[in-house]
Amino acid sequence: MTKIRARAALTDYFQKAPPLAELAKDRKNNFNLIRVMLASMVLVHHGFVLTGHPIAAINLFTRMVAGFGEIGVDGFFVVSGFLVTRSMIARHDVSAFVAARVLRIYPGLWVMLLATTLALTALTTLPAAQYLTSPETRNYLIHNATAFVITFNLPGVFHGQTNEAVNGSLWSLRYELLCYTGVAFTGLTGLSRKRWPYVLAVLVCAALFVAIPGPPEYFIGLLRRLGLVFGLGAVAAVFAPQLRLRLAMVGLLGVLALALDGMILAPIAWSVAYAYGLLWLAYVPRGFIRHFNKLPDISYGLYIYAFPVQQMLIATGLGLSPWRNMLEAWLIVVTLATLSWFGIEKPALALKDRLGQQRDPRVAT
Repeated sequence: MTKIRARAALTDYFQKAPPLAELAKDRKNNFNLIRVMLASMVLVHHGFVLTGHPIAAINLFTRMVAGFGEIGVDGFFVVSGFLVTRSMIARHDVSAFVAARVLRIYPGLWVMLLATTLALTALTTLPAAQYLTSPETRNYLIHNATAFVITFNLPGVFHGQTNEAVNGSLWSLRYELLCYTGVAFTGLTGLSRKRWPYVLAVLVCAALFVAIPGPPEYFIGLLRRLGLVFGLGAVAAVFAPQLRLRLAMVGLLGVLALALDGMILAPIAWSVAYAYGLLWLAYVPRGFIRHFNKLPDISYGLYIYAFPVQQMLIATGLGLSPWRNMLEAWLIVVTLATLSWFGIEKPALALKDRLGQQRDPRVAT
């Protein structure tokens, strides 16, 4: 009898929470704040690594700080998986969906590549003319402009530093676009409003963690990790009418992940807890925190400009210590990201908002 009452109380507790679909029916959320936090976590991680002061993961706390880079990138994929899948469900036109993704990723990326490449003319060890006409410089611009074929080095730039890459953050764009391609495929095949393709994708990625314990081959390792968190965001999108967000569940999932820490299922458990917790943070906390949405969405600019700016600070001797590097880089990058938002990204998104205005009533209501 006690168990029945406890189960009924638990059911009632969750039933009183509005479904995620109800919470997500408008733009009243905390995604702007979350994305800036995630991009800043990546910047903090690089502040330690690029200056040659990586944090030793000797306990759970230091392991978390040492993993800020992964946590930040994984969070972007959770958020992207949820929002992009909702966009695909809502749109009746796959071409509009693809155009929207292109307008979000590429204009800001192309301007950043051109701006940083030209700025590094002042830091290369080569004569400016030789640097600008080098095949390596040309390949850097052309390859990275695709966001699929990533090249990390420019001639005579950052040689002798702890890391010689110009923009090591760009590696994740390839996987982001692969995930977008998967969602677009569901639209082309008429499966975008079915639940099983997204659930299947999550199960496949989870199975790879079990089948290949430990760090596998580079591409597979990243694909299973990022595919899992993107897929969890996508699953949340298709189950939004039933999914309810409760702080107690955030805690329970966190405790479960902690209990499984070090075991073969730990990466899966942590990913589930993280994805659910991010969505709770995105939609449940209200009040003053919502004012952050009035600020420009500088998260993409923060992400793509931070690495080269941090490297430039090291090359000029202005940011050799981790904390100074982080502070100076953050201030500079916030300025660049704000300019990118108002000058490039926002105008591009204005074009995106004209595409595919028809909505699926299951998303709109």
